[in-house]
Amino acid sequence: MPWISLHAWADGNMFPCCKSDPMTSFGKLDIDKSYKENININTFIELRKAFLNNERPGTCWKCFEDEDKGLQSMRQDQCGYYITELNDDYFKQTIIDEPKIYYLDIRFSNKCNLACVMCSPSFSSKIYDIYKDLNMYVEGTKNKSIDYIDKLRPYVDNIKSVYLAGGEPFLDDNVLTLLDLFENNKDVSIIFTTNCTIDLSNKKIAQKLEKLNNHSVNFNISLDGLPEYNDKIRLGGSFKKVCENIEYLQNNFPTFDLVITPTLGILNIENFPNFYNYMQKYQCNWDLNFIQYPAYFDAVNLPLKRKVRLLKKTNNYQIKKHLSGQGDDKLYYEGLEFYEKYYDKYLRKTHI
Repeated sequence: MPWISLHAWADGNMFPCCKSDPMTSFGKLDIDKSYKENININTFIELRKAFLNNERPGTCWKCFEDEDKGLQSMRQDQCGYYITELNDDYFKQTIIDEPKIYYLDIRFSNKCNLACVMCSPSFSSKIYDIYKDLNMYVEGTKNKSIDYIDKLRPYVDNIKSVYLAGGEPFLDDNVLTLLDLFENNKDVSIIFTTNCTIDLSNKKIAQKLEKLNNHSVNFNISLDGLPEYNDKIRLGGSFKKVCENIEYLQNNFPTFDLVITPTLGILNIENFPNFYNYMQKYQCNWDLNFIQYPAYFDAVNLPLKRKVRLLKKTNNYQIKKHLSGQGDDKLYYEGLEFYEKYYDKYLRKTHI
């Protein structure tokens, strides 16, 4: 990934990919510098050296943990997908002279219409206000955004896969502008991660989607359970509206791949079997995410009896593998201190 991708948050922090340690920024994206300059800073150079020395960089722990559990990691997926595109000499470089972008993942903005309990102000402008009301520390300004479109233009025709999240991508004008640039690149795979509560039949959005009819388009739909779970976890969300948008996409864009991507943790994992059974009528694919941060929401910290009960209710391989892991005690207890200090206020503010 550090040879062929760019991953940056709306606050400018750069990472090797979306699975790398979110607590370890590799530096700030300088919007006045080229892609080549940004990915050849020392942190990325050292990461490439570590991989070339067959080391396991600490920031990539999530992929290695998945592999050790027998799961297919993002690292393995991406290597298999892109490694044949370039010769071995390209991957021997620690400083890349003529860089490629095959995988683009930029969160252009944190503008969002929801305030999910497991999220943060870096990814939701709505949460910024809640943090401020609770007198919690929050870095920077409410609205975070990066304007990097012009620096990406030289690479657009060669990009193989673009991942568009946020914030909420369908509220972001930068995302809509980028889609226009991909109109002639029929080889690009476009992945949206969306809460799917925005009206997708809106003329402005619908026209953009119509231009993508001949592309490979994937909608990762963030839906965390039946209404009594989803609409409390995703404050401001609407299970009903998400289902309406799923039906709209299926009726108007039948070639788009719709994937239900719940974020599972202590608050909803035990109800997953009921949720899964209900959603079968939409015939969507599934991709499960598991909360790691905040650690006190991680399902590995469930009491043993509740884990056993859940394991009896589900045959899902990913859930079984995740629950077999051990929680991070340090992060868990640090999280509990935060939880005890703020959670009662948070519940009152969010009416959960």
